[in-house]
Amino acid sequence: MKEFNEQVIKLINLVEEAENNKIKLAASILYNSFVEDGVVHVFATGHSHMFAEEMFYRSGGLVNVDPVLVPALMQHEGAIRSTKLERLPGLAKVIFDAVDKKDGEPFIIVSNSGINSVPVEMAQQAKENNHPVIVVTSLEASSKSKARTIDGKKLYQCADVVIDNHVPIGDGVLEIDNSLTGAVSSIIGSYIAQSIVLEVIKLYKPYLDQLNLTYTQYIAMLVMWEEEKIVFKELGKKLHLDSGTLTPVLKKLLSMELIDKYRDKDDDRVVIVEVTEKGRKMKGEIIEVPEKMYCKFGKSIEDVVELKRLLDNLLATFK
Repeated sequence: MKEFNEQVIKLINLVEEAENNKIKLAASILYNSFVEDGVVHVFATGHSHMFAEEMFYRSGGLVNVDPVLVPALMQHEGAIRSTKLERLPGLAKVIFDAVDKKDGEPFIIVSNSGINSVPVEMAQQAKENNHPVIVVTSLEASSKSKARTIDGKKLYQCADVVIDNHVPIGDGVLEIDNSLTGAVSSIIGSYIAQSIVLEVIKLYKPYLDQLNLTYTQYIAMLVMWEEEKIVFKELGKKLHLDSGTLTPVLKKLLSMELIDKYRDKDDDRVVIVEVTEKGRKMKGEIIEVPEKMYCKFGKSIEDVVELKRLLDNLLATFK
C-alpha cells in the first residue's frame, strides 16, 4: 500500500509540474463558455466516464457542466459489450448529434489509451462543428498502441488542448507476481478534473471578492436575475445543487439582503425565492465580471483555438 501511495503521489506531482499550463488553458476555455451562458460537455467511455461524474453535481464545484454519459458505453451494463461498442465507427456521431449544445461550447473528452473509435470520432465531430476540444489522455499509452480508428487518428491528434495524465501503458503502477496492477488513471483523472474546476473558480475570485460573493453564490444570483422569482426546488435543479448544499448559499444571500425567501400564500409547502431591489442593483456590478475577465486574457477563445491550429499547421510542414 505504501508503494502504491508513493506512485500515485509521484504521478500527481508530475501532472502538477508538467500539465499546469494546459490545465489553466483548459480552465480559461471553460470560463469563456460560462460567461456566455454556455456549458462544458464532458464525454468519456468505460472507466474514464468517472471524469464526467467527478465534474458534475459536486458540492463546491461548477454548475455549468453537461455530463454526456451513455450507459451502453459503461461497464455496468455489460463490460464486453461496452468494450465492443467503444470501438464501433459511426456511433460517436449519433451521440454527438443528440447532445443539447450551443455554438462554441467546449468538449472535454477523456480516454486513457485514446485509440478507440468513439472517443476519437467524438473529438472530430466537436472540432468539425467549431467546438473547442480538450482531451485528457495518456500520451505514453497512446503512442505505444495502434489506433482502432478508420483513419488511424488517435485522440491527442484531434484536440485543441491535450492534458497528459502521464499514466503508464497498462494503467497499473505495481507489478505483483508478474502481473501489472494498481490502476491509477481514474485517480489521476479525478485530480485533473478538480484542478480544472479550481482554476476556473480562481479566475472569478479576484472580481467576486470585491462583491463579497463566492462562485456558487455568484451563479445563484445569475439564475435569480434571469428568473426574478423561482420556487426553491426549481432553483436547486437549475443550479444542480441539492437542498443541503443550496440552503447555506441562500442563507448568505439572505443575510446580504440580495434575495428574499418566503412560503407561497396558496401552498405553504412551497418555498419561493425572489431577488430584492438591492439584489437587482448588484446586477450592474456583476455584469462587469465577464468583461474584466476578457480584458485579463486579452484574447477570445476563438483567437486561442485559431492560434493553436495555425501552430499545428506550421509544425506539420516540418514533418
